[in-house]
Amino acid sequence: MRKNKAVTGIFILVFLISTLIGTSQPATAVQGQAARGADLYRLLAQTGGGVFTITYEPNYVYLGIGPRLYIYYYNYYAPAEPILTGWTTVLPDVVKAVEIVGSFAYVAAGESGLVVINVSDKENPAVISSYDTPGYANALFMSADYAYVADGESGLRIIRITDPMNMEEVGYYDTPGDARGLTRADNYVYLADGPSGLRVIDVTDLANPQEIGDRDTTGYAEAVYVREKYAYVADGSEGLKIIKIATPSTPMLEAWCDTDGYAQDVLVYGLYAYLADGEGGLRIIQRPDDANPDPFEVGYYNTPGIAYDLAWSEGYLFIADFSGLQLVDANSAANPALFAANESNTVPYQIAAGANHVYIADRYQGLRIINTTDLENLTLEGATPITGTAIDIKVEGEHAYLAAGMEGLRIIDVSDPATPVETGVFDFPEQVNAVTVVGSEAFLAAGDGGLYVVDIADPGAPYQKGILDTTGYANDVAVSGEFIFIADDAEGLVIVGRSPLDVVGTIDTPGNALAITLAGDYAYVADGTGGLRIIDVSNPSIPLEVGSYATTGEALNVAIRDGYAYISEEDSGVRVVDISNPAAPYHLGVYKTFGAANGLILTESGLFVADEEGGLLIFNLELPNYKTRLPLVTK
Repeated sequence: MRKNKAVTGIFILVFLISTLIGTSQPATAVQGQAARGADLYRLLAQTGGGVFTITYEPNYVYLGIGPRLYIYYYNYYAPAEPILTGWTTVLPDVVKAVEIVGSFAYVAAGESGLVVINVSDKENPAVISSYDTPGYANALFMSADYAYVADGESGLRIIRITDPMNMEEVGYYDTPGDARGLTRADNYVYLADGPSGLRVIDVTDLANPQEIGDRDTTGYAEAVYVREKYAYVADGSEGLKIIKIATPSTPMLEAWCDTDGYAQDVLVYGLYAYLADGEGGLRIIQRPDDANPDPFEVGYYNTPGIAYDLAWSEGYLFIADFSGLQLVDANSAANPALFAANESNTVPYQIAAGANHVYIADRYQGLRIINTTDLENLTLEGATPITGTAIDIKVEGEHAYLAAGMEGLRIIDVSDPATPVETGVFDFPEQVNAVTVVGSEAFLAAGDGGLYVVDIADPGAPYQKGILDTTGYANDVAVSGEFIFIADDAEGLVIVGRSPLDVVGTIDTPGNALAITLAGDYAYVADGTGGLRIIDVSNPSIPLEVGSYATTGEALNVAIRDGYAYISEEDSGVRVVDISNPAAPYHLGVYKTFGAANGLILTESGLFVADEEGGLLIFNLELPNYKTRLPLVTK
């Protein structure tokens, strides 16, 4: 499982401004200019995003949602659903880890390093400072005076925090792998170093830490928890590893337990080790004892998303589940059960726009509807889970059409956005990746099943009108006039006549055709490693490539407006390319996003981006200024 990394940092000016700006709703707009890297654009609003970390202290839960930190009230003497009390403005990067020391929250913010937030006022937490580490800050261990940072390829960094406004690095040790998680016990830091397993680092002399022991774990060491004379390692696809550290210089593998998912985090309380097991949810493992020398699973709870992080309170487990907060009653280890969940989050994959709403295909939670009437007060107005995985979405009239993967096409009545209701299902294809709607017909890109045409005149009773098996893997579909255009993966662009349903033209592309947009006589193909391909389809039987643009990352999606192409690139944001001359497209600038930008739409309000890690992002367009402003931006 790959964890996407955000691409750039943010100027410290944004931190200082954010301390002066109050917010009144969880999804408030970002005020002023948001700078990511050297390219400068204005982020108008943000909400949602991936959930990677959670921390609990008496009466309060701290949850990272995308690039914001949220604070919830929770009384463990009378367990109930946590109550949201406050949240930060947008931080420079996605929140990967959070720890509390006194009145301050310390956040590991990926490529932006360490961010310090004053949380003395739980309703108005405010960023006060930051320290940019040289690597990618994944995790923290805090003492009163020092922050120990698992900094990705830069290993262990030790930062003095006695004055949060003037932090400084006092020592470091560059580990051989990818520093993912850590803890300190006595004078040793135990570090989960990705492919290099467990590393033991003596920090008696903070200015000169030294590695004294290591143990390969066979998996990808993501996190470590030390209890008594043992280190418990969440070892990715290899599950739980238990390593004896009675002699820190010679750690010895003593026991292990494989799990169904990908072990991301581990906690140990009493007789059990608790694992955040990625897509495997929560797994509860019996620790070895004299009667049972081998650890074994005694219970589990399948969370809806990807379980990344854990916190504990008197038999209850708080789980950072990428899709949101899950609170699980684990007092019965054999039968853990959901106690409460935060259902207000959204993790957008693809999006569609209405007059006052954005409709989101959330792979973990189904359909989410965001009211965008006031960009300073984005709100989740309606939501409904679906059977299957929401991969694509189109909205026509009073209905939303969701491509639901293995569960086909789901049709949802959204005439009342507050109470969307599923009205129809078409589930014959093996895999529905994309949908487009023209009149009373829905066109489905169905993977190995090729193209499906579905009659939706009665949304409650859709039925198949036609099918055409393409030679590749249908990823996306668009329609213009009497022709259907299919992004057919390794087979490139396939053009099909609507009547009869038959292939009339094809053109291979150098990469994998993932998405397609039509404008005038041209088809614009997001071609993965092949970048953007511009194809003249004025004669559908003889499509001709007339231009291309080599993107930095894989081209995942493309939108066209007024002579500009907006290309979502894997882990690189949204690239803007001038296509006024299709034969000679050229780069104008980049909207830097927080993680895996995928879906994008253009409206009069701005550029809307579905970024799974960073949430729903709304940027300004200011198209008239591009030609004069963007060439001045350095990258």
